[in-house]
Amino acid sequence: MLRRDLHHGLLALVVATWLVPQAAGAQASPPFVSALTQFAVALGGSYGDEGPQAMAALDAMARALPEWDRELGALETRARGATADGQAHADLARAYLLRARRIEAVRELETAVRLDATRSDTALLLGLTQWTAGHRSEAAAAFRSAWSRNPSSPVAAYWLFQSDPSDPGLVTSDDPVVREASGARIDRDARALAALTDAYQRALTQAARPPLPFAVFPPPPPDVGDAPIFLPAAYANGYALLRAGNAAAALAQFRQAALSDPLISDTALRSPAMVAGSAALRQGRIAAAREQFRMAVALVPASSEAHRLYAIACLFDFDLEQSIAELDAATRLRPTDERARMLLARLLAQQGNLARAEALFKDTVTTLPDSALARLWLGSTLISANREGEGAIALTDAAARQPIAGEARLLMTIGTLHQNTGDGDAAAAAWMRSILVNPNVAETHVRLARVYHEQEKPQQAFAEYVAALLIDPAEPNAYMGIGQLHLDAGRYADAVIALQRLVRLQPTFNEAHYALGTALLRTGRTEDGNRELAEYARVQAQMAEERRRTLTVDVLKQEAAVRTSEGAFDRAEGVWKQVIALEPAVASHHASLGALLVRANRLDAAAASFERAAALGGGPDVYRQLASIYARLGRQRESVAAREKYEGALLAPPAGGAPR
Repeated sequence: MLRRDLHHGLLALVVATWLVPQAAGAQASPPFVSALTQFAVALGGSYGDEGPQAMAALDAMARALPEWDRELGALETRARGATADGQAHADLARAYLLRARRIEAVRELETAVRLDATRSDTALLLGLTQWTAGHRSEAAAAFRSAWSRNPSSPVAAYWLFQSDPSDPGLVTSDDPVVREASGARIDRDARALAALTDAYQRALTQAARPPLPFAVFPPPPPDVGDAPIFLPAAYANGYALLRAGNAAAALAQFRQAALSDPLISDTALRSPAMVAGSAALRQGRIAAAREQFRMAVALVPASSEAHRLYAIACLFDFDLEQSIAELDAATRLRPTDERARMLLARLLAQQGNLARAEALFKDTVTTLPDSALARLWLGSTLISANREGEGAIALTDAAARQPIAGEARLLMTIGTLHQNTGDGDAAAAAWMRSILVNPNVAETHVRLARVYHEQEKPQQAFAEYVAALLIDPAEPNAYMGIGQLHLDAGRYADAVIALQRLVRLQPTFNEAHYALGTALLRTGRTEDGNRELAEYARVQAQMAEERRRTLTVDVLKQEAAVRTSEGAFDRAEGVWKQVIALEPAVASHHASLGALLVRANRLDAAAASFERAAALGGGPDVYRQLASIYARLGRQRESVAAREKYEGALLAPPAGGAPR
């Protein structure tokens, strides 16, 4: 699942438009930030006609900056006034945070906290700002202040406890002053845990999801599918200036980089053949696009962009060999062409040539040291080669370059890789960083809680499980974790409460039946406990039967592959139909049958199989196949629609997991 999700997201970066939809209910971005997003979208360069869009976005940033400066100046004047209150300083701090001016923001937040002794939200924001900057002791102090102002708040209690949890076992001094201070701290944390416990008790009976509980500023940009969005390496210096709070210098750097960006500077892109090819590619007319780009290559053979876009058209036309040849030509003509390098290496990886793909990614890092994309794709390739530890290092290196969007998801992936290699501390650190970027993702809290549980840190694990329930009071894994914490501590009646809530919410959660049965038996409720254990045994038997069916399906799939390699398409079709009879709701089975029927030149039947795969939630490639089949059948309107769905599916997170 991890590899599929990561790979589909990464593919979006080079073969589809980088669309960044505004999340529902999200705060509207300042015009400068919106224009920056449009700039990143255009620089994807998937169609070859995005150069003017990129320059228009740069111009929009230039127009927006003076007004943004004036708004900031007005807030500064207000905060410097004789009657300025805590709110004025808090508003200025938020404006500074939007401009990546963290030092000034901290100064204003500290002033706001000092002037207003009643509000906890400003102190919380100060704590988060300090923590993300690596100032843990200052963050803990701010969270203590926030909690003291609102001790019943589970959010304040969560940040307090997780930033600076107590450990009574560390209090070894006989000094009465140290003892008193340590006792006060332990009492404080006990009361914070009580606030979290109250929140957990409320979640037990809560039906609807509440508003997102954790406030973050600046708000995290919406994730787009599974891939983070980075600017190309040529624009890294400008982005670094922007992150350092110098927007005017960043704009100047962006314009300087654009002068040598082939997407903008290659004059061949304005030729009639290239313009027509880009238009056809956008409309899903792959054959026409391929022919126009082929003509462009013949007319301007020295244009790296002509070769790159011809390669994209060949890719969509399922001609991987020609696509790779054109990308090779593009990179020879322009060795610093990051877009061509990334697509070439990805296609090599898809073909199973992981060694050459890895070498090309590493060479790109050497040639373009600022390429976050090369590090991202290198990590993906290493994961494919079952080198997850090295993959985590590469992805961490990419994350250090701070994507425009998708950072929280990337950090979650890094944590999972560390967990898979047995490094719980590194996994916990990555997931905590992900939470700091976007704390309103229940899954991240659950994953971190499990690590804390394994590390025998039950109170921190409980805090993370409760955080997940604040986001989603029906999160099953949080109840499972809390139930297990109570079981481990011998609090069997409490375990029963958590696990009963879980089995009501999700009766098919089989491990919950076993844990609940165990807890009920320990409380003396023998009949109820045995009933739960019997349900667990029944589901286990059902799962064993499913495993037997899966084994049969695997054998049949191997036979179908053999028959296909022999050219016995009719016999292979019969085998695939047996597979579908056993598992009719698996999208990939219908897609495999469709691919076979394409090879047998039975296009109408192939279209029907891929349509069924799409209806069952098949991945992006299903729509790509349908677009090609429809085009070959002359069903042009359906081909365009399928192509649009293909591009959209590349950028959408998988719903319900990957089909087998």
